[in-house]
Amino acid sequence: MPMQLLGEQARTLLEEERDLLQRLLDLLRRLGGDEEVVGPLSEMVEQLDELFLLVIVGEFNAGKSTVVNALFRDTVMEQGPVPTTAKITLIRHGTSPLNQQISEFLEEKRIDNPLLQNLTIVDTPGTNSIVQQHQRITEDFIPRSDLVLFVTSFDRPLTESERQFLSYIREDWGRRLVVVLNKADLADSESDLETVETYLKTNLSELLGTEPTIFPVSAKKAFDARRDGREQEELWHESRFQALESFLTETLSGPERLALKLAAPLETARTRIRRLEDHLEERRELLTKDERTLQELRDQVDASQDRLIQSYQRPIQRIDERLVRMKARGIRFLEDTIRASVSKIQLMRDRERLKATFRDRVIADLERDIQDAVDDAVDALMAQTTNLRAGLVQTFSQRVHEVQESGRPELDRSFDYDRSDVVRATLREAEASLEEHDLQAETGRMMENAHDAVQTFLGTGAGAAGIGLIGGLLLVLAPVLDVLGGFGLATGAVLAILGASVLPRQRKKAIREFSEHVDGLREGVRASLESALESDVDDTLERVWATVEPYETFISNERATVNAASEEVNDLREAVTRLEQRIEETVGSPGV
Repeated sequence: MPMQLLGEQARTLLEEERDLLQRLLDLLRRLGGDEEVVGPLSEMVEQLDELFLLVIVGEFNAGKSTVVNALFRDTVMEQGPVPTTAKITLIRHGTSPLNQQISEFLEEKRIDNPLLQNLTIVDTPGTNSIVQQHQRITEDFIPRSDLVLFVTSFDRPLTESERQFLSYIREDWGRRLVVVLNKADLADSESDLETVETYLKTNLSELLGTEPTIFPVSAKKAFDARRDGREQEELWHESRFQALESFLTETLSGPERLALKLAAPLETARTRIRRLEDHLEERRELLTKDERTLQELRDQVDASQDRLIQSYQRPIQRIDERLVRMKARGIRFLEDTIRASVSKIQLMRDRERLKATFRDRVIADLERDIQDAVDDAVDALMAQTTNLRAGLVQTFSQRVHEVQESGRPELDRSFDYDRSDVVRATLREAEASLEEHDLQAETGRMMENAHDAVQTFLGTGAGAAGIGLIGGLLLVLAPVLDVLGGFGLATGAVLAILGASVLPRQRKKAIREFSEHVDGLREGVRASLESALESDVDDTLERVWATVEPYETFISNERATVNAASEEVNDLREAVTRLEQRIEETVGSPGV
């Protein structure tokens, strides 16, 4: 109703309703509400202060047009045995009769009738109309209606198309209904009529959650009794139309109309809030499943870290065992070489021959063996990495398939929820990463890093600060060589001196230093190689998890969105309750 027709208190309440509905509208938009919901709700907010809107619905043969004509006691709408209302018709007040086309499927009629001074009536095609546009425009008027007059017929009460339409009215928009049971004169007895009324009350109560007001009438008899100024009282009485007419002319022209006008938007708000709560609960359920899947993937990655590290332990152990065997050979070499005999002293004085002999008998193929073991370590690591990638994709794919095949009802289609898009995109990215993964290039990079780490420690890498593996080991012979340099030729006296005291001390020292050097090599090679490979493991896990990060980010954002939306919904529900209480205190509650 126009704002000027409302009192100050009612205008204040109406503006508070507008603010509340706007908050709800903003929330629906943030959550991806479908335009089929957002659009009508937006129009309802904009037209909140328009005249009271009474929408008449029902199947094409239920007699809606006849009810309208009987109400105005004139042929306002065409009527007949076949569908006559081809358009949706707005019936408004006007001092002069007017018929005008608004659009292809919408027309306006103006009638000089006191009833229309406070309301607008919308007459619609049948709920079973074969023209899809009729159905859509009819549904567009429902959110804006303040009351729905549902016309059904005695001979076809509550058809399937009527059930579906009533579900839309009540479940989607929470509109109050008044039921007109037309063609009541077809009942053979009062008992038959009561049976149909009881049927309607029972089924409508189950369908709508509340027992509606029902007016059994014969609109045709009512129209015949009053049209063209006739006053056929007996026919009028038989039509039972007086109760419906009184309701529309008296109830909807007094305080009841204002109570309905103020209650209708809040009923819409409460209905949409309930649907929104259901939607958020479904999103929470899916989110819980997503979080379980994410945790499963994270556990899989965490568990794989130990497997990745274990994968290269055997090759590293091989290097250590090789160094242990070299240590034993070296000790035997030193014990055998550092002796007071002419042949041994001559060998020790020939530095180049000593190095060659040391290399052949002690070091042998150590460096090549280390390189081979490093390659094996990297190969083992890459094999486990490939298994990890494939395992993650398989797990993620299985979870997606389980959700799709679970048979659980889909989310409310009135929301554009992008979870499935994110999940599918993440799965595609993970699969593409597996297919495009350049195993050879990554293996080469890891091998280069591992070899560099070992060579840097051994002092054999390019630009190394050390003197190399062999040079480092030969340092333990330097003191012996220096001692030998102070003795001249290996005479009997010299050999006696060397064999008695000097060489045993030097041999013992050389063995001790050699053993310490090899032990240092063992520890250092293991540490440098493990450090390089553990760094590769960390990089690998980071790159693997990067394929899941969009999914993880979505889940985090979704949890924040759902929590914030739930708080807002709770606030809106409480605001609706408070406003309903104030409206009831101010103008009373609707009797319908």
